Amino acid sequence: MTIETTSITDARKRIFDLAEQVCEEKTHVILTERGKPKVVLISATEFESLQQTVQALEKDHKLPEKKKKAITHIRAKSYMDLESALTKQGFIVADKTKQQYDPY
Repeated sequence: MTIETTSITDARKRIFDLAEQVCEEKTHVILTERGKPKVVLISATEFESLQQTVQALEKDHKLPEKKKKAITHIRAKSYMDLESALTKQGFIVADKTKQQYDPY
C-alpha cells in the first residue's frame, strides 16, 4: 500500500484518476488544505472493512480488560508459545527441529 499526498485543489482536477487509483492500486490519498492534512481518500471496500472492524471491536466490551491482562502477561513473560498453545488445545504439532530439510 502506498500513500500519496496532494492538495484539494489538485485533487479536484484529478478526482476520477485518484478514485481509480485508490480502488485498483490500494493507495490512500491524503488531501491537504493549506499544506495540512484534511481528508483521506480510500476505496469503498476498504472503508466497509474498517467499519466492520470498528463495529466488532465496539461489541467487545471486555477489550480494555483483555488488553490490560495481555500487557501484564507480556511484561511478566507468563505467556506460552504457539506450539504450546496448540498442543494445549489438542492439536498435534510436529517436532520439525529433528527433521532435516532437503530442498532437492
